[in-house]
Amino acid sequence: MTEKAASAPARNRWTLLAVISIGTLSSTLDGGIVSVAYPALARAFSVGTSTVLWVTVAYWVTAVGLLLTLGWIGDVVGRRRVFATGLAVFAAGVLLAGLSTTIWQLIAFRVLQGVGSAMVLSNLNALITTNFPARDRGKALGVSGA
Repeated sequence: MTEKAASAPARNRWTLLAVISIGTLSSTLDGGIVSVAYPALARAFSVGTSTVLWVTVAYWVTAVGLLLTLGWIGDVVGRRRVFATGLAVFAAGVLLAGLSTTIWQLIAFRVLQGVGSAMVLSNLNALITTNFPARDRGKALGVSGA
């Protein structure tokens, strides 16, 4: 743990944990919740269910495929920077996905969401372990995971 993290007020650490937890919830929930809308998406875009499946596949393949690389980038350029940028990229992807007029636009914007999700998920545990002292670290990781 860095000296800065050791001297950071407890209130700031728990605020950071709240932001991290919201990012975790958003990224993981968004990855799976779309599946309930498959029939509606197929009707709205006049495509088959097999095409609509790519909305979820594109998201998860992108997110999982980039986790290691974006974790390393977080180590190099700064975890907070990558995490915060990831939240912005994810939010932009959500907005653009909502504005999609074709299924292919939706899939492309889900890829963008996957990039943002990978930026968030690859750095959250490192941010927690860096900013929480050993006595609170398990509790913080548990809150984030839950």
